[in-house]
Amino acid sequence: MSHKSFSVLPWGGSPIVALLIGWAIGFGLPMPSQAHPLPDLPVRSYFLEDGSVEIRVEVDPRCFEKDPEAEGFLMKAMIDNLTADEQAEMKTQAEKFVGERLRFLFDPKGELKPRFDWEFRKLGDSSPLLYVADEVVLVGVWRLKQREGISAYRIEALELTPEKMGIPLNVNFLNFVGGKQVERFAVLFPGETSFAFDVGSLKETNAAN
Repeated sequence: MSHKSFSVLPWGGSPIVALLIGWAIGFGLPMPSQAHPLPDLPVRSYFLEDGSVEIRVEVDPRCFEKDPEAEGFLMKAMIDNLTADEQAEMKTQAEKFVGERLRFLFDPKGELKPRFDWEFRKLGDSSPLLYVADEVVLVGVWRLKQREGISAYRIEALELTPEKMGIPLNVNFLNFVGGKQVERFAVLFPGETSFAFDVGSLKETNAAN
């Protein structure tokens, strides 16, 4: 049976994720039966020496499902078996998911709408995919060329309403300066807004150096 025959499965949610799980079962890849950790939604922001900002959002495709703890992690072997159109569909889902879950706020400008470039990466955004059993996430990268005029930065975890995909998730607000993670971070529940990360002082520090 072709893996594309697994289009209707009891998992619900994303048809692409259901297809991948069916493909894994059909080809004998291991699918552990125990519950898996509930995914978070990490937002990692890197403030670079050239004055630019790189914001990276990590989306576990299990987030699209109604019961992500019941799903195994997707693996590189599964992603490699998708067509280019199917991979593009997953990236479109990730873009929609982030748009439903997050707002990016920059003082004094207000909300800015991100334009993410999406890629498949190893869980934790630790490296590119190398091995067939690598656990896969989608990482969206948004680059701001200059932070000039921005005094502070924060994010809002949006409320989950019935029309949105997935279930409530924690959002992790993590910031990096000079390649090192800033000690203060936030874990946000839906409806909460992070502290304001002081961007203005970074500008002054860079200018002093």
